[in-house]
Amino acid sequence: MLLKRALAILGFLLCGAAHAFAPQNGLWIFDLEENGKPGRGLTLEVQNEILVLTLYAYEADGRPTFYIGTGKLDFVSSNFGPDVKVATTFDLMQYSGGRFLGSGAKEATSLGSAGKVELVFDHGTAGKIKLPGEAEKRISKFLYGYSRQRDPLTNMLKQGVDEMLGGWFFTTGNGDGSFETKFVFFNNVIEVPGNGGVTERKVVSQDGLMVCGIGSRFVSMQEFPPQYWLQACSEKDKNGNLIRIYDLEMGINEGQGYSDLPVVTLSNRKLVFLNRVNHQNGRGLGVLPGFLRPLQ
Repeated sequence: MLLKRALAILGFLLCGAAHAFAPQNGLWIFDLEENGKPGRGLTLEVQNEILVLTLYAYEADGRPTFYIGTGKLDFVSSNFGPDVKVATTFDLMQYSGGRFLGSGAKEATSLGSAGKVELVFDHGTAGKIKLPGEAEKRISKFLYGYSRQRDPLTNMLKQGVDEMLGGWFFTTGNGDGSFETKFVFFNNVIEVPGNGGVTERKVVSQDGLMVCGIGSRFVSMQEFPPQYWLQACSEKDKNGNLIRIYDLEMGINEGQGYSDLPVVTLSNRKLVFLNRVNHQNGRGLGVLPGFLRPLQ
């Protein structure tokens, strides 16, 4: 019953015209500050279109500190297709004098606002932040459990294909209010020759019918970076014929994007939502206890 209800909600979402999203919950990084050494970062949590940001940083004298703020997300339509941008602005508050390790009850004191923080998200795992007294900077969801590699064009870290390993529900909207759902389990990583003699890594589904690798989508030469990374997948039938291709923006345990027929046209494009069901070892995510036992 719970699964049917979840699929019904997905069906409702797939009927919408806008490719809406919310920023992924969890740890985020400043793209150009990520070098594997200690630094600053932030966490984002979104519930019911309310975003809470916690920034851990340092005072001018090197002492650690943190800031917190909350704001309502605004969804702004894009001039280029059905995608939207998500934005919010709010006060960045600072506190002191609260509990420390081993202390008893001790209330913190507000130091007031350090200024306004502005956030704009291109999609669920990337965006921009403007902190008080700083220029606008790119931020992205921190990938620490999966492999990453540095892009030679932007010098930024991009995700690896192994984030696709495990079991996924692919839910595809048909544009008429109906939808189709299938389960795909990726359990193998292969290496194939790529452009310029560079070896590319791809993930392959258990039945061998779907293959995914890292692709990119161009945004604008006025943006930095001018493109962002996605999973580019292809699906074949049992006779080896290519039947669909996918461009997927992934966010650790969920994703969304488009699927097309091999000959790409807007009339063939369908909206796709992905939800991870279990990890590569078959263990579930704890969302539905006991649901889908480890695959043998």
